[in-house]
Amino acid sequence: MKTLLRVGLVGALFGGLIFGMMLREAGGDPFIIVAVAEDSAIEALITDELGRTVTSRPSPGHDGQFFFMQAIDPLVADSFTVEHMWPTRYRGQRMLYPLLAGAGGVLPFAVIPWTMAALQILAFGLGSYSIGALALRRGVSPWWGLAFAINPGIWGAAQIGGASTLAIAIGLYGVLQMDRGRFVFAGSVFALSLLTRETMILMLLGCLAQQLVSERKLRAQMFAIAVLPSALWAVFLRIQVPDATGDTNGALGLPFNGFAEAWQVWQQTNTLAFGVTTTLMMATLLVCILYVRDLTVWACAPFAALFFILTPSVLRMSFDYSRAIAPAYIGGAMLVAMALRAQAEKRLAASDAEAVGLSNA
Repeated sequence: MKTLLRVGLVGALFGGLIFGMMLREAGGDPFIIVAVAEDSAIEALITDELGRTVTSRPSPGHDGQFFFMQAIDPLVADSFTVEHMWPTRYRGQRMLYPLLAGAGGVLPFAVIPWTMAALQILAFGLGSYSIGALALRRGVSPWWGLAFAINPGIWGAAQIGGASTLAIAIGLYGVLQMDRGRFVFAGSVFALSLLTRETMILMLLGCLAQQLVSERKLRAQMFAIAVLPSALWAVFLRIQVPDATGDTNGALGLPFNGFAEAWQVWQQTNTLAFGVTTTLMMATLLVCILYVRDLTVWACAPFAALFFILTPSVLRMSFDYSRAIAPAYIGGAMLVAMALRAQAEKRLAASDAEAVGLSNA
C-alpha cells in the first residue's frame, strides 16, 4: 500500500512539474492553463473582470478556455456561454471537470486557473495509483503505474487544460474497482468519468466486453449506473440549449482514411518515427486482445481502434491524436509489463528444471 501511495505521489509530481513549467513560460500567470485564444471575446471577458491582461494562445486557443467558461456558468445558462462555448452541447456535456474547477460556479475568475491545475495534478496521482494497483494485482511492479504520468497524450491534455486527464484517471480507477469485483461501485465511478468526457464510454464498453467474453457476465446494472447520469445531463442540455448548431467535432471518418495525408505531414514535421511507433502499437494492442483476456488491456483497446478511424485533421499532429487515444498507450505498457513477467517466469522455471536435473544426476 505504501508503494502504491508513492507511485501516486510521484505521478502527481509529474503533473505539478508540467504546470510549473507552464507557469515559468508564462511568467507566473496561471491563466496559461486556460489556453484562451488571443483577441477573442473570452479573453476580453477575462481581462475586463480581472483588470489586467492574461497569457493567451494563438487563435483559436484550446479546450481550457471552454472549461473555464463552464466553470463560471455550470448550467450553461448565460447567452455569452452559449455563443462562445462552441460547439455548445458537445463542450457542455463534459461538465464534471468545470463543475469542480469552479466549485459550482461560485469561485472568482482569478482562482479558477489554480483549481484547474490542482485537478490536473490530482488526476496524475489518481491515474498513476490506479495503474500501479492494477499492475500489482498482475504480479508486476506497481511502478508501471507511471505509464500514466509519462503518457504523451496525458501531457498534451494537461498543457491545454483539457478534461482528458481527469476523465481517464477516474476511468482507470473504475477499472480497478471492477478488477476487485466491486461492480456497482465501479459503475458509479464510470458515471463520473463519462460526465467528465463522453468518449470514456469506450473504456466502459471495453470492460463490459471483457466481462462478457471471459466471465460470461453481462453487467447490465453496472452499465445502467454508469450511463444514466450522462444521459440525463444530455437531455438537460438539449432543453437548456435547444437551438445549438454545429455540434460535431468532425474527428471520426472511414477506417484508414486519414493515413495518406497524415504520413506526408509526419514526414514534414519530423514526427514520422512517433507516428509509425504509435501505429504499430495500436495494431499490436488490437491483435493481442484476441489472445489476452486481461481487463486493463480490454479497457484500453477501444482507443487503439479509434486511432484507425480518426480524420486527417486529427491524425496530422501527434499532439492531437495522442490525446485522443491516450488510454491505448497505457494498454500497450500493460502488455509489455505482463510479457516481461511471463518471460521472467519462464526463465525461472527453466532454471529450476535445470537445477533439479543436475541434482538428480
